Amino acid sequence: AWEFPCNTTNGNSIADEICLVTVDTLTGYNQISWEKTLGISTEYFKIYKQNNITSNYDSIGSVNIDSLSTFVDFNSNPNQFSNRYRISIVKSSGYETVPSDIHRTIHLLANQGLSGEVNLSWNAYEGFFYSNFEIWRSTNNSPYSLISTTANNNFSYTDVTPPSGTNTYRVAVLNPNGCNPTRAIERAISNIVD
Repeated sequence: AWEFPCNTTNGNSIADEICLVTVDTLTGYNQISWEKTLGISTEYFKIYKQNNITSNYDSIGSVNIDSLSTFVDFNSNPNQFSNRYRISIVKSSGYETVPSDIHRTIHLLANQGLSGEVNLSWNAYEGFFYSNFEIWRSTNNSPYSLISTTANNNFSYTDVTPPSGTNTYRVAVLNPNGCNPTRAIERAISNIVD
């Protein structure tokens, strides 16, 4: 059965929402993060991922209420394609809420042009409003630095004169509301390409 948990203070339906999905910089897999709403008898959170063949959402795991509200999808491959995720709440009574709104990861592609320039292209992040994309670059394993920003409706960038050496890139969007699943996370980050 599906039901929305009710906020007892004002009677409105509430459900926890995903803050953002990003590529976890430690594992290289997709990470889903959300903030918990306390006081609604939540037992655990159920994580759903869109099936790339059927477009249905399959349950891929769960996280107990007393755990950090993040989930790493060890079956994801951020270098291959973008993924869509949703979460639901399973209450102590056994009822499950309708899944949250969809969040979709950024998938970044790169190719080298004939004159040595690097052409980047990516898809839109889905799940919250953002004003622009940030383009980050690392040269020879140095820390990433912001090299440019572009409007939220532009999905490509050319690094016309990249530094010599090995350059890796990633694209990010800033969640204007932040995300605090116990530790602060601000940006949804794409996969890394070199």
